[in-house]
Amino acid sequence: MGVATNNEAEYTAFINSLEWVLENTTTITQLTWQLDSKLVVEQLNGNWKVKEQRLKDFCQQIHQALKTVSFSYQIKYVPREQNQRADELVNQALDA
Repeated sequence: MGVATNNEAEYTAFINSLEWVLENTTTITQLTWQLDSKLVVEQLNGNWKVKEQRLKDFCQQIHQALKTVSFSYQIKYVPREQNQRADELVNQALDA
C-alpha cells in the first residue's frame, strides 16, 4: 500500500473486503463490517462530512459499489481496545 494515513488504510481495507465479497460469495443475506476508525464509519454512514478529496474519492467508490449489493449491511465502529486481535494480526503482517 505504500505510505498512507490510518483512514486511507481503513478505506482501502473496506474496498478490498467489499470487492472480495462481491467476487466470492452469492449467498450472503446480511453483512456487518466492523471498523476501528470512527471517522471512516461515520463518513460511510453519512453522519459526518467528508472534507478531504482523497477520502471523498474512497467514499464515493464504496457507495457506488454498495448500490449493487443484494444483501443488507451495516457498518459499525469498534473501539481499538475491543479489537486487540485484529491489531495483533496487522502488526504481524507489517513486521513480516
